[in-house]
Amino acid sequence: MNALSVTIGNVHLTTYRDANSVSYQVYLTTEGTQSVNAPNVTTSGNLIGTNAYKKTDIMKNLHRFIINYPHNFIEECYGNGWLAEHLQTKFNSLYDKYGAMGVIPAFICELDSGNEQRLYDYIDSLYGEKFARTCTATGNGMNSGYVINDGEEHYSTEELALSRVKELGYESLEDAFDDDARYWTEWESEND
Repeated sequence: MNALSVTIGNVHLTTYRDANSVSYQVYLTTEGTQSVNAPNVTTSGNLIGTNAYKKTDIMKNLHRFIINYPHNFIEECYGNGWLAEHLQTKFNSLYDKYGAMGVIPAFICELDSGNEQRLYDYIDSLYGEKFARTCTATGNGMNSGYVINDGEEHYSTEELALSRVKELGYESLEDAFDDDARYWTEWESEND
């Protein structure tokens, strides 16, 4: 079994590879430690941030990207201008130094915060869960919920929808439904 370890800032990634499988172990350290193992992701310790599920998703998506990044990801993420050319040169240099399995963590370490976030957003667009709508109140993605004001507003929970229809002058969700001011539905894609 081959192992490759990379430590960048507060992220430590170890990739284990043999003839039949690849597995990963990531440690993200702050005051406590979060450990995430992929492909069977588990978490333990003191999770940083506010949403443990989202942090786990981000790490799992990053792992997927590390082992199978598109050959043209820099162009897809950053376009065709001077920035993409600069980043491609940087990526090629890091690839020569760290190899296929170590290049992505090293590349991320070299990015400024705006370009790093842009890459994370790109990775999320490749592997993240897709949502058909965004809740007007919370900003969270949703694939089912309440529609108000002829589709201009979407609410993910009954409580949020009820609060909004009361603001619009209705006593209940049923009253708003009877007046064709709201309905509940499910979506499969953004085009539904």
